Amino acid sequence: MALFGTRLDKHGSKPVLIVCIVGWLLILAGWTALSGNVIRAMPVYVLGLELFMGLGYAVYSMANTRLAMAVIPPMGRDHFFALYSVVSSLTLGLAPILWGILIDAFGGKTVQISLFSLNRFSLFFLLATIAYAVAAWLCGKLEEPRAANVQALLRDLLSQSPIRSWMRFWPRG
Repeated sequence: MALFGTRLDKHGSKPVLIVCIVGWLLILAGWTALSGNVIRAMPVYVLGLELFMGLGYAVYSMANTRLAMAVIPPMGRDHFFALYSVVSSLTLGLAPILWGILIDAFGGKTVQISLFSLNRFSLFFLLATIAYAVAAWLCGKLEEPRAANVQALLRDLLSQSPIRSWMRFWPRG
């Protein structure tokens, strides 16, 4: 959160949303690999994925709310946020039910594709990855006044943050 807080004001919400969605794509790839038995499920992997999911969602939610505040005109903002809260809560409540129906419909079937095992859980994560990829593409089409591009945000993150001091310890050559 500390890495992105001031950068939201400086670069805008759109590039932060895109970076968060790309991060989520990497997280979903990790869950897909775990559920498809490509890598062995170990507590350190699961805890790492859970940690990054929490951080990613917190930053994404902050950027999403900030974007809504920047785009929605002050007149009618209260009504918009009431509708926004209801629709997002309803979606968050119905999504697990619908995904559960899909997972149960696939049943106990398993299709082995080389090292990857396509089962009901890896199918879920593959479909979620596709949904996030579509969301990333649609996020690129968002219009936000005074938003910088993703490259400017990444350059700022890598050059002006604590990550820069950590990079001194990275092995060279």
